[in-house]
Amino acid sequence: MKRRELLIGAGAAVAAMTAGKAVAAGMDHSAHMGHGGNFSALIAAATECHKSAMACQAHCLETFAAGDTTLALCAKEVTQMMAVCEATVKTASLNAAYIKELVAVCKKAGESCQAECVKHAKKHDVCRLAAEDCGKCIKECDKILA
Repeated sequence: MKRRELLIGAGAAVAAMTAGKAVAAGMDHSAHMGHGGNFSALIAAATECHKSAMACQAHCLETFAAGDTTLALCAKEVTQMMAVCEATVKTASLNAAYIKELVAVCKKAGESCQAECVKHAKKHDVCRLAAEDCGKCIKECDKILA
């Protein structure tokens, strides 16, 4: 991958998450355009969950570099959660027809991630925070699925 492609990809990721934050801040265009579905709370929770997962993933990589692989499964779970949160934010922002299906996946991934992070929460604050934010995201998913 060329440096330019890397920078473009990173810029696109930042733009996507920034768009999610704008929607979460109350600019949910789908609700006021007559398309129904105000997902701002879900978008905010999934965005925070994504941020916590990124911090947890970085921490896991640091422990790997130090020769400690005890957080390997945690790293896998938070990486998966990051992908699901990003997809959920984008899909909810668009008020896509299949949002409930993706929210169900987000909830399931959140539960799995949270369960793994809880195992390390007493030793690693970043894991505790990730588990808490997964819990908040799960609660918002439950509201959509109700």
